[in-house]
Amino acid sequence: VPDSKTVARTTRSMVFPGGRARFSQKKHLQGLESKLESGELLLDADLVHYPLEIRPWQSGDKFRPLGMRQHKKVSDFLTDRKLSLAEKKVTYVMVQGTTIICILGHRISDDFKVSKDTRKSLLIRWETV
Repeated sequence: VPDSKTVARTTRSMVFPGGRARFSQKKHLQGLESKLESGELLLDADLVHYPLEIRPWQSGDKFRPLGMRQHKKVSDFLTDRKLSLAEKKVTYVMVQGTTIICILGHRISDDFKVSKDTRKSLLIRWETV
């Protein structure tokens, strides 16, 4: 996929057209997920297997948004969020194999959420430029 980038466990920051992704992994503190700021996503780090890939979302991409049982098309999710065409063009997904882990800056997949058993969390901060 053109414009895709590989994320290793040691990756701390990556720049893309329209934004920068910053990664930090640490011991999980319960309740942290309720203190997230805009653009921040929190995952259970033990559910993530490297290397990961970040790429522009593609037509037909599906994921299971946090809190939902069923899958949703990324295009429908972005439309529901009322993103402009320009914003959609600089929207990226992080994938593990063929599974979408998150839409950077927007939502994680329910499959990678933190739980009471989470020991390490991965914080992904998306900053638009």
